[in-house]
Amino acid sequence: MKPVQKWVRPVVLQALFPLWVLFVGLGGSVFPLVGWSQSVEPVEPGVVIQVFHHTLDALDPAETTNPKGALLPGFRAENQMILYSPAFGPRTQTNSAGTEAVVIEGQVLRLEPGNSLIPQNGYILSGHGTAAQWIQNVVKPGAKVSLHPEQKRITVENTPEVYRQQVAAALERALSRPPAQKEAFERHIAATRHCLSELKQQPERLTRAFISQAEACEREAHRALYQTFANNPSEFRGVWLRPTPANTQNIEQTLDALAQLNIRHIYLETYYQGKTIFPSQTMEAYGLPAQHAQFQRFEETDPLQLWIEKAHARGIQVHAWVQVFFAGNAVESLEPFGPILQKYPQWRNVQRTAMAADKPVPSTVESGHYFLDPANPEVQTFVDALLTEIVTRYPVDGLNLDYIRYPASASVTAGHYLGTTWGYTASAQEGFLAMLKEKNPETEKPKATPAAKTPPPKTDPFELTPTDPHWDDWVTWRKDCVTSLVKATAEKARKIRPGIQLSAVVFPAADAKLAWKLQDWPRWAKEGYIDALTPIGLSPTPDGMYQHSKRFREMTQDKVPVYVGVFGMYNRLSPEGFLRQLEGVRRAEMPGVVLFEWSKATPQYIEALQEGPFRP
Repeated sequence: MKPVQKWVRPVVLQALFPLWVLFVGLGGSVFPLVGWSQSVEPVEPGVVIQVFHHTLDALDPAETTNPKGALLPGFRAENQMILYSPAFGPRTQTNSAGTEAVVIEGQVLRLEPGNSLIPQNGYILSGHGTAAQWIQNVVKPGAKVSLHPEQKRITVENTPEVYRQQVAAALERALSRPPAQKEAFERHIAATRHCLSELKQQPERLTRAFISQAEACEREAHRALYQTFANNPSEFRGVWLRPTPANTQNIEQTLDALAQLNIRHIYLETYYQGKTIFPSQTMEAYGLPAQHAQFQRFEETDPLQLWIEKAHARGIQVHAWVQVFFAGNAVESLEPFGPILQKYPQWRNVQRTAMAADKPVPSTVESGHYFLDPANPEVQTFVDALLTEIVTRYPVDGLNLDYIRYPASASVTAGHYLGTTWGYTASAQEGFLAMLKEKNPETEKPKATPAAKTPPPKTDPFELTPTDPHWDDWVTWRKDCVTSLVKATAEKARKIRPGIQLSAVVFPAADAKLAWKLQDWPRWAKEGYIDALTPIGLSPTPDGMYQHSKRFREMTQDKVPVYVGVFGMYNRLSPEGFLRQLEGVRRAEMPGVVLFEWSKATPQYIEALQEGPFRP
């Protein structure tokens, strides 16, 4: 059939506007760059549908068949489109940094964030990055999906009925919940019903007008749904915020928008990828760039001071968000390894598989990330000086310690766990052996027992494996390196600025010994080193948020408040899915939330908050 192309490009590119801007801006054809194409085709007299195509990077990926994703959850790499069939296993094993479509008997059932259950009579279409955006914008429940395995390609077809079903389903979800704002709820419900009735009378042709009308209907249904979420103005509300070069007016507009949502705490990214947004005397003293280059052109020479001044004028507190042991990203940093490791390569942390390397090597699990060594006394001194400078020079209300950990390893139960572990530096070796010697003077030169003729236990961390007697000592010692900095920072910051809130970005316990990221946050809470936890990476689902939140309360025994990090905007969940995450946190009776991250707060998310759980 001959494609009809007169109007499809404006319509589809409107829906995929961010992708269009991104790839056309690179000066090339959009289709080869993102692996997709589209057309509008008549399938029978009077019926016109949308047809989309996308290439597949892998079918049922494995470590060998998709090496880019070898060490990543579900073997799915950045920006990839993967198909998982029942032959792969019961679930995709992916994380929530993507979008998956459940396809049963050639039809899309629903969209999910990750780790989907693979249906026996279908498959999962899973995307990350740009591929996830394509799924979110193109693949709708009810759409027909065709698989072309020999070409490693899938085809998606949307009909007018698919759009009507979208509206009807949104209306049904709104009606299934009791309204918190009855008058507004009923108004939006009535508007949706009227709009849907008009849609049903339209011809079976996907015109621009039809799609625009369907989208307007769906927005009305969503607005009705937002009225069913309760407001809790007494809860702690915060947001992580990455500042960009801007003028005073832009800063004030952002703060005004936050104030309207009753968000009274901002976690302002102050030190990241080895750079500061403010002119740092510490960085300069170490021969490093005193300030991130993009903020040197800021209209005010000290954006940190300006943010604090304008926020405090609105009753908003500012917590300096700092990436403690994160040195840079291979993709985002213009300097190799980031400026700190460029000048001080001996400060690098080392993954076991890269022990022989003579230069910084990025993580294989946290792709492209470079890290500093918590066991290096020079690193500890540098970090201490920088954090001391922040709390001394600026009236910050808090310090939010991020990347206060070792780099992530693979799961402790994974076969490649050992190779992905970190801390194999000369400083760590010396410190660990000194600890063992102090603990047991005979440990330095252990002797075999003549009678049993058994070899002495290994003590060199470069040789230890999880089955060795001293492996648990090695895990504990590295955790203690991080804890020592947390403790010292708390003592000094509270002395310099009484009342300051020290919080830490932490992760749910991945194993009983916290060996995944070597972050002993239960101890920090128990011993009073921190005033609050801001955990991330909880779950994309409301029930998951509820269960993980409850677990945090159990592990901390409510000794410190846990302000749950909600990543729905960052993970590009639907506004509805984002609000349901917040609802899951509230169901666990947590004291508050911190949203990640303000640059991802599109008008759709802001509207959902304003009309829903953050309404005035």
